[in-house]
Formats: sequence, C-alpha cells, structure tokens
Amino acid sequence: MFKGKAFTLTSSTSTAAQPSQQVRFRLRPQAVRSLRKARNPTLFAMAGGLGVSSTPDAEQTEIAKHLKSAVETKLGTTFSKFDVEEVRTQVVAGTNYFFKVATGDDSAVHLRVFKGLPHTGGQPELVDAVVKTATDAIDYF
Repeated sequence: MFKGKAFTLTSSTSTAAQPSQQVRFRLRPQAVRSLRKARNPTLFAMAGGLGVSSTPDAEQTEIAKHLKSAVETKLGTTFSKFDVEEVRTQVVAGTNYFFKVATGDDSAVHLRVFKGLPHTGGQPELVDAVVKTATDAIDYF
C-alpha cells in the first residue's frame, strides 16, 4: 500500500524570517509491515473523512441524550428507550457526530449532530435524524 511511495511534509508554522520547510521521505519495508500489523484503521483515515465506529464516551453520550427532545420533535414520535450504542466522528470546522441510538427491539435512530469550534460557542445542534434498523451501520447521511 505504501511501499515505494514518497511523502512530503510541510511545516505549518512559517514566518518571513523562517520560511516553511519541506521534508521528503520514503517508508522502509519494515515500517510498512509494522503499519499493516498494527491494523489500526485510524492510521489510514482520510483527512476530513468519517472516522471509525466506536463506543461513545461520557461526553458523546451526554450530547446525544441532550438532543433527545429535538430528535423526537423532528421524527414526530417519542422514545421510551434512547441508548447511545455507537458513534463516528468527522472533523470539519468543528465536529460532526454520527450516533447510532437504540430505540426499541429492532429499531435505531441515526443522528447527525454538529458541534462548532469553541470560539464559535460550540453548542451541539441536531442536523438530521433517520430511523434505521438495529443492524444498519452508521454511514454519512
């Protein structure tokens, strides 16, 4: 996958006194093997792309639960069960959260929530919600 490919890094802090620097390198075969052995999908994530599915932490769970009433209003129903099962994130000019919330026996709701950067106020807001089955994977919508 990476073998024989050259990569260029450019420093992001440049000034008139010290221009940006570029470094070119090639991955050695043993580095390629190490990356493959690690099998860490976050190493291969595309910048701006949707991250891997994971178990939500306490902050992410709180974000989804805080928006329960907004979800119920958008979908025109109420949920007696609202358990956050999975989350995927996408870093943009803030963070898009894609939640999978269990709402019943074989049903789930997928939420897209945007949380802006801290200097903009950064309050989470519901962008969209769709009803899915419990087995549907989280994907961009």
